[in-house]
Amino acid sequence: MDIVPFFTNIIAGVSTKIKTPERKKILTFSKTLDYEPMDKDMITNKYIPNPTKGEVSKLLKVLDNNKINFVRNPIENALNHFCKETMAWETKTLIVNSWFNKIKPGRDSEIIRHQNSLLTGILFFDVQKDCPALIFEKEGYSFEPTVSSFNQFNMRKAAILPKQDYLVLFNSSLKFKFSLNKSKKVHHNLMFTTMPVGPLGEKTTALGLNANK
Repeated sequence: MDIVPFFTNIIAGVSTKIKTPERKKILTFSKTLDYEPMDKDMITNKYIPNPTKGEVSKLLKVLDNNKINFVRNPIENALNHFCKETMAWETKTLIVNSWFNKIKPGRDSEIIRHQNSLLTGILFFDVQKDCPALIFEKEGYSFEPTVSSFNQFNMRKAAILPKQDYLVLFNSSLKFKFSLNKSKKVHHNLMFTTMPVGPLGEKTTALGLNANK
């Protein structure tokens, strides 16, 4: 039987080789920020702390801060390489929002999907034993057949184990979450979303953004 993997979702990962003093600066800065729940409560429409879930920084432009803007360059280099070499896009990408996630021991995160974004990136810079893994979930069929063994075609969930200074890039339409923090330390990671800049589609239009100003 011929099997053709149409419309494959790609998860890209690359080491950013952050130096130890720089990593300490990122972690120190992340600890100085104010955090809030990821989503508002559906009933009250307010941010109500959830004792079982992680939080996000209120600051949504962390990569623009001069205390850690040194990490923007390796992130953008990896992002540009992925778009040009892997995806063969003529369209470029611009980092629009960037923030920190904070997950305390015994907590996990909500299921996340970033709308109005092209690519999502996550930088793991605060990795310790038993810290949260990155879990992806994909839409299934209306029925869920029992399988004898999992493969790339039938699996519903997949995990990426965090590595120090590891940058993960993926399509923002994918659902994901962070698993339970089984360590004894608060876990931080840096996340960002992007928008396209330049030609979109075939002879359609060009998009220019000045989102970070």
